[in-house]
Amino acid sequence: MARLNDLSGRSAAWLAHLHGVQGVVGSNPAAPTNLKTRKKWKQKQFPNAGQMYTSEKEFWNTVGSTKSFSDPFRIERFTKGLRSDSLIVEYGCGYGRILSLLWQEGFSNLVGFDFAPKMISRGKTESPHLDLRLLKTPFQMDLETASVDGIVLSTVLTCISETKDIQDLMKEINRVLKPSGLLYVSDFLITENEKYRPLYQRDANQFADYGTFMTSEGGKVRHFERSFIQNLMGPLDMIWYEEAPYFTMNLNPIETFHLMAVKGPSQ
Repeated sequence: MARLNDLSGRSAAWLAHLHGVQGVVGSNPAAPTNLKTRKKWKQKQFPNAGQMYTSEKEFWNTVGSTKSFSDPFRIERFTKGLRSDSLIVEYGCGYGRILSLLWQEGFSNLVGFDFAPKMISRGKTESPHLDLRLLKTPFQMDLETASVDGIVLSTVLTCISETKDIQDLMKEINRVLKPSGLLYVSDFLITENEKYRPLYQRDANQFADYGTFMTSEGGKVRHFERSFIQNLMGPLDMIWYEEAPYFTMNLNPIETFHLMAVKGPSQ
């Protein structure tokens, strides 16, 4: 397995894409770019801030289901070795934004899974051509073993947070991937800035894994150590890794990673 230090890179073009597309600095195109007005905008957009939810599912089936996302997806890199009829699965598909991007690029054999009924309902309304499915059992996809050509996990691990649950998901991914199948993962790294360090420290005694905390909207999330992500790949071979600064869906600056891994031919 390649090590992160060997694969990491930050191209100027990529960073320009993150921060320069039509002046958008946050994950919502309607968000103001002026720092002084952004806080007022956030308060108006997120009136439920401070409410606590009993589970990740409850959060994403309520306030989370109203959000829109624009987290970067390196579609040209992920699809380079795939055919238009390749079976591509997105776990944690939400309302199907990334699957819609793949559809627009000519990929039609697409399946999305999510555990939030309102997310799936929204996706079926906005993109009725997509095959979006509600998970019957967490971390178990209704798919044949070794049947999938590519899987996408876009800022999904942060919403799962518990190590055992994440490991169970990775076992399921390894089960459904074909030999030489691809996995694309993007998510958040532990970011020791003035925004997140106090939150990590505040909730360190509440949660087993440092980097896990409750957001102001009542959602439980986790940011990750690089070593955890590398170890998580397990039997998969990491073939590409990149880090870049971005903003969360609530417009907070954060470090992100993107990676691709491949399942070995004999696994």
